Order: sequence, then C-alpha cells, then structure tokens
Amino acid sequence: MYSIQTITVGICAKNEEAIIKYCLGAVCIALRNLAHRRVQVVVNTNSSTDATLSIAQMFAERYDFFHVISSGKNLVDAQRAIVKGFPADTFVFIDADIIIDKTAIQKLILALEENSKIVATYATYIPHTVKKSTWLRTVNAVYDTQKQLQTKRFYLHGRVFATRDWYFPSTKSMRLRIQNSSSKILSNLPEKNQVLIADDIFLSSYLLHKYGIGAIKQITKAKVYYEPVHTLRDFYRGYRRRNLEMLKLTILYPEYNYLLPYLNRKVNWKGFFFKTDFPSQIIWLYFLVQRFVFSHILKLEIVLIVFRLRNSFEQWVPTQSSKLIMHKKIGASFEN
Repeated sequence: MYSIQTITVGICAKNEEAIIKYCLGAVCIALRNLAHRRVQVVVNTNSSTDATLSIAQMFAERYDFFHVISSGKNLVDAQRAIVKGFPADTFVFIDADIIIDKTAIQKLILALEENSKIVATYATYIPHTVKKSTWLRTVNAVYDTQKQLQTKRFYLHGRVFATRDWYFPSTKSMRLRIQNSSSKILSNLPEKNQVLIADDIFLSSYLLHKYGIGAIKQITKAKVYYEPVHTLRDFYRGYRRRNLEMLKLTILYPEYNYLLPYLNRKVNWKGFFFKTDFPSQIIWLYFLVQRFVFSHILKLEIVLIVFRLRNSFEQWVPTQSSKLIMHKKIGASFEN
C-alpha cells in the first residue's frame, strides 16, 4: 500500500479562454473528494495572449490552494515549471480543454495507492454528447473509445493522468544528443523543433523502462469528457505531432527503441470482424485508410525537409476543432 499525502494538480493552458473556466470549475468540484490530502492546483498560462490568465487569476483569488504561473515555450517546459516549483508525492496533469468527472482524480490516486507497482494512471475519455455529430468527429470518437478494435494499450494517454514520477531530460542534454547525431532530419528542422515537446511519449518510455511493462494503467471508472477533433486538418496535426515525436525519440534515445511495440496499438482484427457492428467497421476502415494516407504525406514532407526543398512548419500546432465552446447546460454546473 503506497500512501500519497501531497498532490499537485497541473493544468497547462495556452489560449483556452473558451473553456478554461469550466475545466477549473470541474477540478474544484473533484478536489472535494481529496479533503484529507494536501492538494495544490497550479495553472500555467504558458504565455497566453487571450483571457486565459485573467480567468485563472479569478480562481486564485477565490481559493488559497490555487496558483497561477506563466512559464515555458511548449507543453514540456510548462509541466517542468510546475514540477520544479510545486513538488509533491504525486502529480496530476489535466488538459485545459476537458471536463473531469467529480471522482476522476480520486480514482486515479486510489489506484496508485492500492498497487505500488503502478506508477502512472490515466483516465477514460468520453466524447461530449451533441445533438448532431459530423463524420470526422464520429471517426475520432470511435478511434478513442472502441477498445474491441485495438489491442491493449501499455503507454500513457496524456489528457488526464497521475504519476508518482515525472521526468523529462533537460533541453541542454537533448541538444547535446542532437549535436552528436548524424540525422539529417533533426539537423534540418528549425531549432525550436529540435527538442521533444510532448510529454506522454517520452514519459511512457521512461516509466516503462524504469519500472517495467505494466507500470502504466488506464482507470476505466475515472471519467473525463472531451470534444473529438472534427476537421481533417486537425486530424493530420495530431497524427503529425505524435509521429514526429516518435521519430525524434527513436533517433535521440535508441535505448528506448525496444519499447516501440508497447508505444503503439495494433488493430484487433478478430474483434473487428466478430465484436463490432457494420457501421463501426465502416468507420474503422475509413480511419485506417486515412492514417495510411497521412503516413505517406508525412514521409513526403520529411524527404522534402531532408533535401531542403521546403521548410518545416510548426510541430505543435494546437487543434482548433476540439476547443468546444461549452453548451450552457454543461457550463452552468460550474458557474458557482
């Protein structure tokens, strides 16, 4: 039995004024189930240019356990500032564009306490209910939630997760590895893209390598509500971001390459044919074709970058279609 006494809840929010109020409101409600622990909430507005900072400051003025900082150029930098500035037994990181269930944090923490071999836990993601869903939104929702179509996930899914060990190499050490690498891909990317900037891929590798396969677990009863992307551009942005990050990881940290089978999921074809209805099969086939096309587009871009036939564009471009402006009936629960 592992006892957790101090918890830091970190929320990295850059230009999230449309939803941050509801996200923070849901967090405040969820913290009522952790009354016997020392909890602090840290919102890193990460150089926001909209009203995100002022909204977060309203919560800080109301609650003494709320803190607001503004630090970092990307997600990893923002999380690092939270970890260094607000140490705790366990860190819970929450995306700023989601709504957590009132028991979600409690369930993630309890799972860590009940099994000392589990080092990180993450939530189950449920799409917001809408009157009418677009085709691409439906495809993404099926991809996120249809367990029977995929094999087991061993890696971390970063929308909402709790971990007893957060580690990320310094920018200096990563750049040293880049300098010692002969990779033309890395050398031709702009400097701002020459570091790992997404947390869940490297962090998954680090945790699985240090603590063993099985150190990360999804908690099905820890529910989180999110808005799936519903444009082809955002679909590709997410695919591109993750796969460029995977490519960087394999080049810069070859000691983790043996974990690659545990960082991706394969299609469960038996489940596909025998456990799903025909409409879901059509959606899934479309998704596989779409991913096939995306992979070739990305390969072409990498070739053009290597031969300097084009400049790379930003890797971390936030998706826009997942920034749901909350319905009044959803947001009303968090107004007071």
